[in-house]
Amino acid sequence: LMDATVHDVVAFDQRGSGASYPLASEMTKEWAQDVGNPLHVVRDTEHMRQTFFSGKKIHVAGGSWGSTAALLYAEEHPDQVASLQLWSGFIGSRAEVENMLADPTGKKDFPYRREYQWFISHIPPEVRGDVISFLYDKIFSDDPAVAKKFSVIFETYEYVLCAPDGYTYETGFQKILQDTENDPNVVSHARLEISYHMHAPKRVEDSPVLKNIGKLKDIPCTIVQGKRDLCTPPQYTHQLQKAYGDNCVVQEVESGHIRSDEALKAQLRKNMLAAASPRQG
Repeated sequence: LMDATVHDVVAFDQRGSGASYPLASEMTKEWAQDVGNPLHVVRDTEHMRQTFFSGKKIHVAGGSWGSTAALLYAEEHPDQVASLQLWSGFIGSRAEVENMLADPTGKKDFPYRREYQWFISHIPPEVRGDVISFLYDKIFSDDPAVAKKFSVIFETYEYVLCAPDGYTYETGFQKILQDTENDPNVVSHARLEISYHMHAPKRVEDSPVLKNIGKLKDIPCTIVQGKRDLCTPPQYTHQLQKAYGDNCVVQEVESGHIRSDEALKAQLRKNMLAAASPRQG
């Protein structure tokens, strides 16, 4: 997305994931909740800014959960942010995730009915009124096989809802499932994600992002939003834009959720090149 020949770029893995240590796969519920606290991401981002760009404003980029973290950072340090370059906006509420996992069978245009039936077949009928809590308990199971099984179920269905370029059930579902099963970080990622969702504010309007959105009014923000995205659908990005004000621009493109989708990637690259002058963070 960024051009390292033009811009100085710093990226880091959130605590508990990727190359960061320890991984969330080794953590209890309480430990993962603490590690996944968004305030840690805010503090770590500011530490990176002070280390690599001391005395400079930075352009902060992030998608999905990364967009939430970027917004929270900007609200805490508005004087250090030159612009926000976001995609697949997530406000950070439990309601958004409940909507993602909700029974879609009443929606005539929902394209992933077979995938949903596969997903919901693993959820006992008596707990389908609170799928997040059920997944939370299973993903944090002391039995590694159970934790892995439900991490794969959750991450596979979520990836389908990202609506990646070229996806069809016939050609794509088994590959996504296999790739997820083979991902060594699947439990860590699932634990951090479901832990945040479990403890997130219930209502969209109670999200910390919206409560402090007035602090961002002077920071230019662009959000590239895929029209096909069912993981973080456009309705929430437009709700965020309305709260943010005129300095936030939403650009809808023919893509899904993932930054590697061609239309999303092209628009993001264009935005980032336009926002940052050479050798600026």
